[in-house]
Amino acid sequence: MTCHRFRSADGRMTGFICWRGERQRLCSACKSRPASLLCDFPLSGKKQGRTCDLPLCRACAVNVPHKRPQQAQLGYITRPGKLVMMEEDTYDLCPAHAKVEPTR
Repeated sequence: MTCHRFRSADGRMTGFICWRGERQRLCSACKSRPASLLCDFPLSGKKQGRTCDLPLCRACAVNVPHKRPQQAQLGYITRPGKLVMMEEDTYDLCPAHAKVEPTR
């Protein structure tokens, strides 16, 4: 449970509120830093079409560049009338999957 304390200008505690929110996930590799990425390794078998999704911090994630399919190289529209070309993307992989070449 997360709690927030309210204090007055002179430092006295005037109240608090507690709630059950989403816990901050820790990196699955180092188990100490907050995770801001998920492993993008494509799974096979019954889970085909999904990705590994292990939580990773930026320090533990392995960025692997890859070329996107030709039809996906059209770009992204960021706001009306603005098109940004993206020719190369990266996979963020967990250390275990970084040793294996992803196939998409």
